[in-house]
Amino acid sequence: STGELIVGLPGETKESFKEGVKKIIDSGVNKITIYTLMMLYGTEFKNYKYRERFKMKGKFRIVPLNIGEYGGTKVFDYEEVCIENKDMSFEDYLEMRQLSLIAESIYNNQTFEVFFRYALTLGISRSDFLMQILSNLNLASKKINQIFSDFTKESKDELWESEEELVNYYQKEENYQKLLTGKAGGNLIYKYKSMNLATAMEDWTEYLTLLLKNIVDEKYKKEIKPKSQEIQMLAEYHKQRTWKFLDKSSSNTSLTMDSDYNFIEWLEQSESKPLSMYRLKKPIRFYFAYTELQKKERYDQFRRYGASINGLSKIVTRIKVENLLRSVGTNPNTIS
Repeated sequence: STGELIVGLPGETKESFKEGVKKIIDSGVNKITIYTLMMLYGTEFKNYKYRERFKMKGKFRIVPLNIGEYGGTKVFDYEEVCIENKDMSFEDYLEMRQLSLIAESIYNNQTFEVFFRYALTLGISRSDFLMQILSNLNLASKKINQIFSDFTKESKDELWESEEELVNYYQKEENYQKLLTGKAGGNLIYKYKSMNLATAMEDWTEYLTLLLKNIVDEKYKKEIKPKSQEIQMLAEYHKQRTWKFLDKSSSNTSLTMDSDYNFIEWLEQSESKPLSMYRLKKPIRFYFAYTELQKKERYDQFRRYGASINGLSKIVTRIKVENLLRSVGTNPNTIS
């Protein structure tokens, strides 16, 4: 199930928008999409008096992929979006853009499900854990912070004060080529989602592991050591399953790990239960490999779109990311 929200609506503050995100996530959806308000013709958002009432400020940006050259004329679609109003500042808008990127990269598709599942067992809701990810980015690696810094810069740079400025700029051949090559005018959320998943998976694993350990340090002082050991093994399980999953050269690579916990059974439960309940008397070996069907799909996707960031952006938007993760079993012969 999915939920959708729009940033920039009149009367919505940063705080109320976050509460809306939390309510939707905690309602049980496994995907949430956050859009920026489009100020469309035929709506109140093009009405001068309405805009003045709510102090709405619009800027223009390219609509991704809607470009072409016809009869010698360069044609591209663009939209006016609301980036500020009396209830939400431009800085608030940029922060909600960061929240959108975190939701798309980390929450959607359940790529990092093991961390959210474990947070639930610590009494932290999925939405609260998501908000902790946003508010503690200063604890993340330099690579993650650089990704968010570049994303914020591009979120500013994609905006134009007027239609005329935008059109005149992209009518020039050298700038039009930027649209054709994907250097400009792309979907920034998907572009930077691909960067997070393709270049910073290990950094995200370390960051989310740190957040869980900080929660344990604060709430479970008498159980710090056993729970820290659980979290470390959980992080290793996640690392093996997601290792280089957006690298086409890893398609034939199988991995193994010995575990004191039955993560497969733990994740199959409809309700989150303490991982300690699935501790084993003897360690078991997990095998992580792509099935033959996965290998065929991976080959097809990489052949079709390539392995550049632009190509990976198309892959992660066209198929379920979880289908790209290695399958897990305790018998290598049953992973087929």
